[in-house]
Amino acid sequence: MKVTLLTAAIGLAIAPVLFAAPARAASSNHTWVATFGTDNGTCGDRPTPCATFAGAYGNTAAAGEITCVDSGNFNIPGLTFNINKSITINCEAAIGSTLSGVGVGTFFIVTAATDIVTLRGLDIDGSG
Repeated sequence: MKVTLLTAAIGLAIAPVLFAAPARAASSNHTWVATFGTDNGTCGDRPTPCATFAGAYGNTAAAGEITCVDSGNFNIPGLTFNINKSITINCEAAIGSTLSGVGVGTFFIVTAATDIVTLRGLDIDGSG
């Protein structure tokens, strides 16, 4: 009886350690970008948007949607924004831009045949 109680006590003492899940970022089905946003959060609601498409994309689940809160340049100049999963970028209520000129960031889309990529309301300007 004493061994059983001791085993149960040890089990209860280490259970929280065994079942603790590692901390990791959760993907949202809907994320937001805005000129006042920051890429340090999850971008998972309108009051706390990301600053860039890349920041929001990293926090958006496959087949999810990124929505522009306001009009602005949401790409990082000089960097390529890679799309490799189903996604919708919806800026119909605002204009999402990639800014023209030298050092403009680009979109590079390579997906599986079953993926769907929808880009709405984007103003993609380039030089040359």
